[in-house]
Amino acid sequence: MVFGLTSKSRYLCIDIQFDELYFVVVRKEGAYFEIDFTQKITLGGGVFEDGCVRTPGKVADILHEIKKKFGIISVLVSIPEHSSYATLLPGEIYSSAADIRKVVKTLIVAPAYIWTNTFKKEIFSYTVLHASDKKICDAVYSLIKNTGLGSITMYPRALVLAEVEKLEDGLLCDIQINQVVILSVYNSRAIHFSIVPYGSSMLTKKIQEKFSLSDEEVMEVCSAYGTDVLPRKEGHVVHGMVHTFLAPIIDEMQSLTLRRSEHSLQPSGQLFVSGSFAKYSGIGEDLARVARFEARLINVWEGLIDFECYIPGIHKNDSYQYVGITGLMNILRKGTQYEPFDL
Repeated sequence: MVFGLTSKSRYLCIDIQFDELYFVVVRKEGAYFEIDFTQKITLGGGVFEDGCVRTPGKVADILHEIKKKFGIISVLVSIPEHSSYATLLPGEIYSSAADIRKVVKTLIVAPAYIWTNTFKKEIFSYTVLHASDKKICDAVYSLIKNTGLGSITMYPRALVLAEVEKLEDGLLCDIQINQVVILSVYNSRAIHFSIVPYGSSMLTKKIQEKFSLSDEEVMEVCSAYGTDVLPRKEGHVVHGMVHTFLAPIIDEMQSLTLRRSEHSLQPSGQLFVSGSFAKYSGIGEDLARVARFEARLINVWEGLIDFECYIPGIHKNDSYQYVGITGLMNILRKGTQYEPFDL
């Protein structure tokens, strides 16, 4: 796809997570973007069921609303991690498309679309391989196409996240509602990722049940965690819950760090945090301290929004959940093209 990224040109970016979909219409304004439309929906139990979109009517209604408001515009969409795969191949061994296809057939047993990208770092050559379930990709494509929108470009979400500005080397911990994705990024490419099969809802539910709190009160506890505002007695209990929540995440982070060494890549001590829990500094600090990483939040809008001229209608605390959207926006801005092939 050749992006016609001219002033005033609009694109629809759709970030599909495990059970949430984010819809954002972006418009090029000079050297930056402005946002004309945002909407989020949550589909309990996951966006997909048996390879099909759960309650597709809800998604189609939003797409028809966008078409009615903005006309026929091109679409960029991410395919969620639980239906995708990523790995790093030594480039000196898998240097041609034919070689890559051969090894892919030994790794991917189900029908899939494949995205590859070969790059050099110092004297070494590498090929990053991404795959996404063909049935799910086709289901998303058909649903969008049937609404009459413009051209559709799909990418695995792991590939998209690595495109976020300044995320060049390190681990990204994206804490979603019902899963946590830990991404290993090297040279601005997602080389591996792991999924922890629970998310922020598990921790908030335990806090809620332990102290008999409302949803709003649970959020207040999470905001106060790691500060003197939270009473010592309650803080001690929450501390234990948080560390139980973080333990499998840290295990996966360590596993991804070891996998880097298998490819003679230096371990990175930098951790980026995104998702629904990124706004709670105490939880992020605990994650970094126990895992012995230097942690920092991502300014997801960096290089994309000119804050001196325009402020997007998204609260800063909510912006960390838009990391997938901003990855798609960076693909637009850079004109990056990853063409998939059908296995």
